[in-house]
Amino acid sequence: VSTQSTGDMKRLLLTLLLATIVFSALTPKRRAGPPSEFSSHIYPSPEAGSTVETAAVIEVFYQKSSDGAYWWDHYFPIDSQTWQFTYLGEIAPVSFQLTDPQGQNVDLSSHQQPATFPFSDTGESYKTTLFTFTNSLRGTYHIRIIGSSTRSSSLPDGHLVISNESPITILSHLQTFDTRLNQEVGIVATIFDSSMYTLNGTNLPPNLGEHITKAEMEVILPTGQEVEVTMNDNGIMGDKLANDGLYSATIKATIPGQYRARAWIEGTADDGTPFLRTSDQVFSVINHPLSLEGFGIGYVTPNKDQVVIDIIVNHFDPDLNLIKAYSEVWGFDSTGKEVPICWIGGYTEVSPKLGYVGVISLELNLNWVSLAGARPPFVLKNLRFEDPDFHIVLASASLMKINLLGFDIAQKLNSMKTVTEVTEEMRMGVRPSFNISSAKLLPPSIIASHGYCAGANPFKARSSDFTCNIGFFEDLQKARSHFAFSQELGKFGSNYESFTIVGHSQGGPAAVTLLDGFWSAMDITANTYLILSIGSPWGGCSGASWSGLIPGGCSVVEDLTPSGAAKWLNNVGNDIRSKVYYAFTREKDNKQCNSLVNLILYKPNDGTTEERYANLSGANPASDNPKAGWCHTTDMAWPAQYNDGVRNNNFNALGCPHK
Repeated sequence: VSTQSTGDMKRLLLTLLLATIVFSALTPKRRAGPPSEFSSHIYPSPEAGSTVETAAVIEVFYQKSSDGAYWWDHYFPIDSQTWQFTYLGEIAPVSFQLTDPQGQNVDLSSHQQPATFPFSDTGESYKTTLFTFTNSLRGTYHIRIIGSSTRSSSLPDGHLVISNESPITILSHLQTFDTRLNQEVGIVATIFDSSMYTLNGTNLPPNLGEHITKAEMEVILPTGQEVEVTMNDNGIMGDKLANDGLYSATIKATIPGQYRARAWIEGTADDGTPFLRTSDQVFSVINHPLSLEGFGIGYVTPNKDQVVIDIIVNHFDPDLNLIKAYSEVWGFDSTGKEVPICWIGGYTEVSPKLGYVGVISLELNLNWVSLAGARPPFVLKNLRFEDPDFHIVLASASLMKINLLGFDIAQKLNSMKTVTEVTEEMRMGVRPSFNISSAKLLPPSIIASHGYCAGANPFKARSSDFTCNIGFFEDLQKARSHFAFSQELGKFGSNYESFTIVGHSQGGPAAVTLLDGFWSAMDITANTYLILSIGSPWGGCSGASWSGLIPGGCSVVEDLTPSGAAKWLNNVGNDIRSKVYYAFTREKDNKQCNSLVNLILYKPNDGTTEERYANLSGANPASDNPKAGWCHTTDMAWPAQYNDGVRNNNFNALGCPHK
């Protein structure tokens, strides 16, 4: 049984181990699966990453008057009787002056309340003021914000956030997921009536494009420079179809780095009331050139069931490290009919090879060929290679022939035993002989992981909820992709004989990335569930792109946006999902977890993770999802979900490792 003293001793031991053990790179798995999973690995369309909002974000740039005061003026429309506004910024405001549509000054003292915007998974937050109005006039308001100074740069001093309790909703998505250097990139946006329609996958609801009077795209480049482009619905200049109500704009991405594209939509409602909505999409532009020769070579050996397939590369970026591969494998049956065999993939790299610029090696287990009753020639279909952090396709081929060399494959197939079931080796490749038992390793344990930008591991204070050995992973105040996060988890896990992972928020997807892509001592654990998560935004979070707007917060992690999550989920195998047990929570009795965050989140939510994004298809949901009265983190209206002793006891029962 763990106690505080034994926990301290274990942490000390772990510190000593970390000081003496030199970690080697994690070993990638050679992933594969049956043809029935082809459809789940189709690369998503940008529509799959659509976000919906009822708020508007307006940049604040203070001016300095002759008397030394700093101020900013703006007119903005309000289309609902109930609405709210707040201010987020590096330069704190001194005061606000608001004038209603009739020119009357509004007394703000009765409308304001303290508010916080959390920017981590353990409660670190930005403090501000939220102003709420009910039964107010609709129309055009004027606001003056008095500031204390200015940043004296191209960056805004702050942001005014306005949210209407209105069915007029903005929907946006990236124009393309191909955000390689020198490609045309941009955003697509429209408005719709959320009281009549909801967002359902890639099926966009009927829009109200005829009500739009102005549409602009504001792009903040990696340099901080801002570019404005008119959005159009004319079927040209980045717009796919004229007069369909979807407004588009693009720019050529000539600088690598992270971009923020904001759609600015103005219009009038049926009764003539003006409205304003904005929506942000954050994406990275990368410069990792990779081009393929157009064929592959498969090497067959008599003493192995695996065929190594080298994809020939004619050009690549030498700084390109690991990449994520996927391809369908097809062959022919005894009648000459083409048949699907399996999909193959996983993390791999471009390697030099004599006679070639480079090769990318994949692996085909011939037991898949036997199971499909197939014979050569083999071809690859829908082949693609993605970068691991942003899931941008670097190179692809719809069809590629494989030239087989070496041992006679027909003889090899005839000598193999009949395949009756799919094995781990067929799914994952040959398990490496890593240290399963060593005097230097810590005993089988639960590894408890925090999430995004956390200032602490939230499970530490609840260690008494766990009766088995537990280790606390800490990579604090970091903003890492799921892939980069998984590498840190894997290194930490290499200190244990075996382990399962209990992950809060992003800790869940990071653990899944580790289990799906790399060998670790988690693979020798015989538990039904290897990953147990609470509050994980599997499908992303509408508020993730706001991270870069919050003073003191971490940078945006694109895997946590709906666009990034759509691409990441595409790479997670069904067999891995079946090893995940997940739970999520929500507010209770109409008492919101966080009123400020609720300005931008899809409802209901836990103050960070929205229910619409909290489910992981193919995984195992907790029977009490969504558990009401628990919020994502501390300092919200209800207790933090990681402090739920009953839940943690359940995680303990399900997660204590056994062989």
